[in-house]
Amino acid sequence: MKLVADFFMIKAYNADGDTKMQVYCINRALDFIFEEEDLMMIRGWYLDFDGKVVIRGKMLEMEIDSMLSYALIKKAFKSCTLTGEQQDALKEMVLKNNTDTTVRVFNECKLSVPHPAIKKFLWDNLTDPARAQSLPLYDY
Repeated sequence: MKLVADFFMIKAYNADGDTKMQVYCINRALDFIFEEEDLMMIRGWYLDFDGKVVIRGKMLEMEIDSMLSYALIKKAFKSCTLTGEQQDALKEMVLKNNTDTTVRVFNECKLSVPHPAIKKFLWDNLTDPARAQSLPLYDY
């Protein structure tokens, strides 16, 4: 999997001036990114480079649109080493445009963090026979 992700990252890196190819390659690479090192790189795009994609020290010309941003944030939250401060910083980056979709995406990310309180919240909601609705992604 790592080799495929690296292939697409290198392809994006080498696609100078072709922003559509860069976006395509980053999107494809996301499907194969599972290594902590790569997850940290994605976090860095937001926390260190203000939402710009940087590969091997080179800042790509591409712009991160909202759909790619959601996919990147969801992938970054899969990191086991994400601290509370980093979560808050990512939240600020993602919720700049504060739409219902961005709030929902961020709350989905928060619910995916392996923390005992979150697991309890999810389990209580999933096993509550009185609950007829899906999880309250806007109330968490």
